[in-house]
Amino acid sequence: MKQKILLSLLVFIPLFTWAQRGYVERAIEKNYDKKYGEPGAKKGNDWFNNHLLNVDVEESYTFPTSIKMHITNYKNGKVKDESDIQYYFNADGTIIGYKVTDDNKKRKEDQFVIYDYIKNAMIMLNEKDHTGMAININAFRSKEAIDQRDEDIRSGKSKETSTTCKATGKTKTIRGYSCTGYSCYDLETDTRSEVWVTNSIKFDTKKMDTRNPLAAYYFGKAYNGMMMEGNIYKGEELTSTLEVMEVNKTANYTVKTTDYNFSK
Repeated sequence: MKQKILLSLLVFIPLFTWAQRGYVERAIEKNYDKKYGEPGAKKGNDWFNNHLLNVDVEESYTFPTSIKMHITNYKNGKVKDESDIQYYFNADGTIIGYKVTDDNKKRKEDQFVIYDYIKNAMIMLNEKDHTGMAININAFRSKEAIDQRDEDIRSGKSKETSTTCKATGKTKTIRGYSCTGYSCYDLETDTRSEVWVTNSIKFDTKKMDTRNPLAAYYFGKAYNGMMMEGNIYKGEELTSTLEVMEVNKTANYTVKTTDYNFSK
């Protein structure tokens, strides 16, 4: 039962990037109340405060490298939406940040999201009103899953998945960087990717959580380095494309969490 509740709560993760803490807390209490009955609100409140929010964050984060990626999503062969996302990261992939930078969007995004895989924290920062919220990524995992993940990282092994990836043997230059082609296929979802990756931009995917937006493009963490271009297919239908538009290997972009109010 607990696992089902935690899985259902994952739908709130996208909301964390714009919702206030109070909204999220009430949503979780309501979910627990529905599952557990009258005592559910207290159970949800306890889990929210003692597990989900049981996390520490650094006073500041510095990202050595940044890229600007243009993503286009398709439906029935037509463009559904487009967005520009600025990603910030360190070489070993333990700290990844991102924000939407598309000025053409009707609703301007003011959120900066950080994944800190050293502290297992996901940090949402509202750059407009300088409020923040941090959640414990491990709150959604069992102890066994955490131990297995840590062991896989230490040993360098990848968890078995239904995904198969292989280098195509093709190469090309994108934005001045030499890239290798990869083809991946996931049997369970009938999803295929054709991507170009460069090792000249250091980026390790081993520690990356599946909820990170970049994870969807790194099938089974089959390759390291930065993905410069890619096409994603569901069956034979193109569902999305991505292209790195800019690279800054000396960005050294710093975000101070001490400038944000993490209270209710």
